Amino acid sequence: MKSSKNNRLKALEQAIKDAHDYALEHCDLPLNNMPEYFLGVAIGKHMVKEFENFNVRFEMSVQQLLEYAEIEVSGDIANRENGRFDLVLMTKRYQKPAHVVEIKKGIKVESMFADILRLANLCRFSNLGSRLETNYFVTITAKSEKVIDERVAQLQAMMNENSSLTSVSISSPKKVLLDSSEDKQIIAAIYEVTYQHD
Repeated sequence: MKSSKNNRLKALEQAIKDAHDYALEHCDLPLNNMPEYFLGVAIGKHMVKEFENFNVRFEMSVQQLLEYAEIEVSGDIANRENGRFDLVLMTKRYQKPAHVVEIKKGIKVESMFADILRLANLCRFSNLGSRLETNYFVTITAKSEKVIDERVAQLQAMMNENSSLTSVSISSPKKVLLDSSEDKQIIAAIYEVTYQHD
């Protein structure tokens, strides 16, 4: 399959559904009660199966990604150069970072914004025309759709207050509704973080 915006979103959605089904069948737990790395591995495996031009790296350090992508950053603490990204899709031919996927259990707005800020900084510091101008943030929660919508508004307001992020946008999340064995709705939300050129 060709890597396009719609195809990547479809693949992410299917990977989340498959991971949830596996967790229920083999672990007797819904996806929101599984460790974050479980979903990261599930997404990575699905993406390389669907897109023949991608390899995958797990827990890649920020510093290593910047070196691979030939991005020079100095003094921007928000990038947390000692941190790690949950999942990095790499181009198979050139072994260059293409897209980053961050995963978060729960939807505490401060924690969400910290991860989105890292992705936003990566978008705006990447080279012009780089695939890294588009990255993804995935949350898993048992909260209602109403609460998710409230978080979206809060995140957008926080983005608007940060003058360095005026060219970075967060899409309205693609919601993936998941049923659990306890008849409780689990919702995954996929956010696309992109850099918009003037």
